[in-house]
Amino acid sequence: MQNEFLEGNVISSRSIVVDITERKMMEEELRASKENLEKRVEERTSQLQKANEYMKLYRSLFAHDINNIFSNIKLASDLCTLHFDNPIKLNKIKELHHIIEKQIIRGSKLIKNVQQLSLLEDSQFPIEQQNLNQILNASIEFLNNSFPNREIDIETHFIEEKITVNANELLIDVFENLLFNSVIHNELPQIKINIVVSKSEVEFVKFIRIEFKDNGIGITDDRKKSIFKSEKKVDKKERGLGFGLSLVKKIIDSYKGKIWVENRVEGDYAQGSNFIVLIPEAV
Repeated sequence: MQNEFLEGNVISSRSIVVDITERKMMEEELRASKENLEKRVEERTSQLQKANEYMKLYRSLFAHDINNIFSNIKLASDLCTLHFDNPIKLNKIKELHHIIEKQIIRGSKLIKNVQQLSLLEDSQFPIEQQNLNQILNASIEFLNNSFPNREIDIETHFIEEKITVNANELLIDVFENLLFNSVIHNELPQIKINIVVSKSEVEFVKFIRIEFKDNGIGITDDRKKSIFKSEKKVDKKERGLGFGLSLVKKIIDSYKGKIWVENRVEGDYAQGSNFIVLIPEAV
């Protein structure tokens, strides 16, 4: 405000009003932009830290499992060399050759799991309607082709001829890993796998329930809760489970589904396992 005086008396007065609304809006926009940027930087930093932790874990797991595979192949190869000149040991050589083939299959599956885990961490796969029947049948066919020397009896029970779920292209990796475990961890002459597909509802959400029941070595009760975690295995009978099941758990979680394992025969884990998967039904 400015005043004009004449002989000590105020004869006029002028006021200057500055509209700072636009400046205030710009300051508010800058403040919000700064907060948003800081939040995005914080989130990205957290993602990178998590990815780095997973990278270290996967590297350790991969080295652990691949070393086991190479050790088994070398041992079988060395034993074959000892028996080459002994015709009586022909059957033994065939058994050792089968061990080598089995380890190669394990190695191939391990590498694929590492690749899929990496993709799952780095990007988002869109959730779309998937034909569960077709994907499961393709997984069964792949399993039989992978183990031509094993007697595998698989029974499937579908509630409908065409069942659709909310999933993505990684669903086949879920089924393949569960089926492979049923074969790899089974020393019986005849491997039996019973797959039952039904419908379920949990907290008003409709799911498709898939059960994989096998007659393998089973999983002890104290391992059931930790079997899906990415950790080193200490039990020789359970080696190789962690990596594949870690992938399975991550994929199912991304679908907002559920997975757990029970005994095939209640109260007796040694009679085999029943892996139960819930995937949201596409309605």
